[in-house]
Amino acid sequence: MSKLDKRNIENIYPLSPMQQGILFHALLAPEAGAYVPQIVLTLSGELDAAALRQAWQQSVDQHDILRSGFYWEQRDEPFQVVHRQAQMPWVQQDWRS
Repeated sequence: MSKLDKRNIENIYPLSPMQQGILFHALLAPEAGAYVPQIVLTLSGELDAAALRQAWQQSVDQHDILRSGFYWEQRDEPFQVVHRQAQMPWVQQDWRS
């Protein structure tokens, strides 16, 4: 478990029974990917990548769950941490050719 920056913690919650179950199964069989939702989109026309990135970052900024992490190692009970700020990871690739 990485060390948490206490200045960047907005809130800490215990896990709900459903979250505990999902965490248990995800740790038991991480390769299963049962709890990794995926969406595939086909975009056409010009894409404003900067605007798309900004829109996603605004979503992260506005919704607690997108700034949350789950911690369980070296603890008696797992817990959820909501961070005040989180940078959305972004990798841009051009696959047109």
